Amino acid sequence: MTKEGYFGIGLLIFLLMLILFIGGNVVDISDVDRNPLIGTLVAFVLTAIASAGAILVQPFRTRLEKFAKENIFVSTDECRVLIYGLHRSGKTSLISHILTNERPYQRDSTNNFDIFEERLRIGLNNPKRYRVTIADYKGQKPSQISTDYPEKFFGLKGQRKINAIIFVVDLFPEIRNENGNAIHDHDLLENFKENALAKIEDRVSENLKYINKYTIEPVFAVSFSKRNMIAIKFLVNKLDLLRELVANGCLPDMSSEDINDFVLDLYHPAIECIQQACNDNDFEDFSTHLLSAKTGENVHDMFADVLENYRLKVD
Repeated sequence: MTKEGYFGIGLLIFLLMLILFIGGNVVDISDVDRNPLIGTLVAFVLTAIASAGAILVQPFRTRLEKFAKENIFVSTDECRVLIYGLHRSGKTSLISHILTNERPYQRDSTNNFDIFEERLRIGLNNPKRYRVTIADYKGQKPSQISTDYPEKFFGLKGQRKINAIIFVVDLFPEIRNENGNAIHDHDLLENFKENALAKIEDRVSENLKYINKYTIEPVFAVSFSKRNMIAIKFLVNKLDLLRELVANGCLPDMSSEDINDFVLDLYHPAIECIQQACNDNDFEDFSTHLLSAKTGENVHDMFADVLENYRLKVD
């Protein structure tokens, strides 16, 4: 215990003895209303006790405040992320992995956006908690993103608040059975055993209709600001299914070592358009990632980069 702590204990004991002495030998506390001097004396003693208590508990209070700041209270800083991609490309699973929650808290919802929020700890040596919010664009028409977006989340024109844009594409469609339920991966791969390359190219074509130079422009218009943007990502999802397809020999001219080049070549048009948009805005932090939102493969490393850039910016 510190010197201040011992002093506080001594002072508190002395004042308690003084109260007992006053109460038992000098005055009747009930006389306070009739005798102003007694009231003054009682007020002085109570004030002194409060001061002694403050001195006594100060070290504990300091430790409590430190604990609360580090473990309970959350920084008001908010990392805002826009996710943009074709419906059923795996965005929901991706968001769950990013926010480390199977059912992340949905803060808001509009006709074209669902906004999710979680508090994540960032940093290794001196970790802090930050609020991470993700806006998932669910509109069927890419052009609607520029006409129907929550301004409170995105910010005003010229003052956009978005910190990261994540474009999401995939390699396999979500096929549903007669009951409207998505078929299992095993059945999906069975469907791709014949004409696998053509079917993958068909799905890529669908994604490229959703992400191209004509749709990238409005995405940048509603979200990009040089001041707040820290990262732009292009994610190719369902890597796990492609690996299994290659392992089963359904793409006979391809080995596991060829997967990265194969995928980047398929999506070269979209990657090139996003890179050009970044260049036009003098923005350098653009990267491409192959991952599996279902298994979580490469998801953590991808988003850890976003969070670290955000931490460096706000700290």
